[in-house]
Amino acid sequence: MIRAISGKGVNRARAVCDRCGREEVVTCDYARKPGRSGWAPNEGQVTRKLTGQGWAVVKGKLHCPGCEAKRKVTPMAEVQAKSRAAAVPQPTREQKRAIIDLLQDSYDTKAGRYLQGETDTTLAAVLDLRPGWVAALREELFGPDGRNEEADALRQELENLRAAITAGEAAHAEMRKALDAQGETLSSLRGQAEAGAAKLARLLSAVGGHVVRRAGL
Repeated sequence: MIRAISGKGVNRARAVCDRCGREEVVTCDYARKPGRSGWAPNEGQVTRKLTGQGWAVVKGKLHCPGCEAKRKVTPMAEVQAKSRAAAVPQPTREQKRAIIDLLQDSYDTKAGRYLQGETDTTLAAVLDLRPGWVAALREELFGPDGRNEEADALRQELENLRAAITAGEAAHAEMRKALDAQGETLSSLRGQAEAGAAKLARLLSAVGGHVVRRAGL
């Protein structure tokens, strides 16, 4: 919008961006407008000065240079996105029917997963098509890319192996504990035997050899 600036000196007008509120002051002529009292800025003159500074008038609205640049970029980005989407190859009707037929035999809609180890990639390899096409139709018409039966079986096997390893480690710990206890017992017995042998040696030394011989020791 364009607003008059009252006061002495050079006639001026304030332009306000209708999108962001940015303001710009320019000099201009004033004139009486039909049906209005007083004087008003010459909007045509103000507009010409503003457009020379990068402003724009779009559907009767003033756009500052920044807002006008954004307005021009957005449609361009949309055009580029549409162009990229159009450039991506799409399956034909026959190819779509082939994908759907194979999905019907390979996907369990109730369980939300593939059967017998199949995936988007394996189905695409059978049909010699893009995996993305299979994924798109599977997601739209059948369901998510859930786990397959083979993956579930492998997962269960891994869980069983982890359980067996845990049980084995526990048994190994118990065996080690028992061996440690047995080792302590053997060490104690060995110490007792050595002490007894030393005691016997001292006894034999004390009584003398002839007594030992007479005693039959």
